[in-house]
Amino acid sequence: MRLIKFLVICVCWFNPMYTYGSTDLYEELIRVEQQALVEPIQYITILSSEQSVDKSPTSKNLFYKVLLARLYSFHGDVTLAKLTFDSVFPQLPETDTWLRGYWMLYRSNLSLGEGKLPQALKQIDQAIALFVRSNDLKMQIRARTSKAILLLWQEDYKLSIELLEAAYLASKTSQIPNSTMNYVYTGFAAYYTSMSIFDQAIKFAELAKDNVVNNGDVVNGLPIISVLCSTYERAQQLDLANACYEQMIDLSVTVKVPRYLFWGPAGKASVAIKQQDYSTALKLLYLAKSYLPDLAINPAHVVALYNNFAKSFIALNQPAQALEYLARSEELLNQYQRPLNNRYKRNTLLLKAKSQEIQKDFVAANESLWLFIDLVEEAKLSTQQKLEQEARSKFESTQQEIKLQLAEEKLKNQQIELERLEKDA
Repeated sequence: MRLIKFLVICVCWFNPMYTYGSTDLYEELIRVEQQALVEPIQYITILSSEQSVDKSPTSKNLFYKVLLARLYSFHGDVTLAKLTFDSVFPQLPETDTWLRGYWMLYRSNLSLGEGKLPQALKQIDQAIALFVRSNDLKMQIRARTSKAILLLWQEDYKLSIELLEAAYLASKTSQIPNSTMNYVYTGFAAYYTSMSIFDQAIKFAELAKDNVVNNGDVVNGLPIISVLCSTYERAQQLDLANACYEQMIDLSVTVKVPRYLFWGPAGKASVAIKQQDYSTALKLLYLAKSYLPDLAINPAHVVALYNNFAKSFIALNQPAQALEYLARSEELLNQYQRPLNNRYKRNTLLLKAKSQEIQKDFVAANESLWLFIDLVEEAKLSTQQKLEQEARSKFESTQQEIKLQLAEEKLKNQQIELERLEKDA
């Protein structure tokens, strides 16, 4: 039944008319985008120089502004990214649905970085609707796979996998280029990592990484490497994770991208904690923290960073320093109410109780543990649902490739039959 459902979704997406994509202007803009993805820092300089000259708001110039905002966001400069996104939006013509969709798609990525999940989901839905109106299947796939990843943040695993399966079929049956397939592969990798099905997650992440390495695409490459590193880590393949984070740091230094100079040391620190090398972990955590002030990093990841500080200080028998970082985690969590918060709060409270116990403050430790138990009770239903979803996903993942191949064959046969009927007619 689910196979039929996502076949229907896929067929509904497909439209051979690429209204916007058929123009010479579109092809020119996409060529500029591809060059910018390979040399983002150089293009920040080029495009920012272009914007310093007073220019008329043509589609080309407006696209360059949106692309510049996207590159600022990738670089990690949240202030410049927001200013540029906000300045260009009022100038976007209502009639240019493709350009407005492009703005919505990449503004939603920044919204997630700011921790504004409802806003990000609203923007991605608008992007999908606009790309449907402009009949651009490639951009629809980009937007729908981005939505699938956003849905993981609110634990809507069922809709996430349906979107990814349909995107995969649409890509495979419509001769979509590898650059678009990367979005699908990355989405699958993120989904399977969330489901703790690490062999599948690694397979898709490595497929995506191979594609971007061959294309020299840095802007999409670093996020994919980040997903692969964290998947190795969660799969307890710590040597591979360490080497992967080293590669991320080297690439980030080469292209001078502070955002991933945060992610690399933060990830290596997490690996060091698992290896019980707490002194090394602290050095790496301080390095990651030094990049924080000006970056668009989701608050949930900052909480994870602070909690890793606490883990290291607890292991080194320094509970006062651990409690200092846990207080920062609690402050952030109080400002950031999201479906995944329960998990982060439980982790924070458990570390807090351990720190208070080391200080022999048993009354406070007992209070923290009772709050932890309350959250466990509160999370029971959603935890059970996630475990059930994980179990279903593990069963289905062994058969998914066969299902997708059968669906591809079915769609190809339908296309052949349609062509035969057209000839006969």
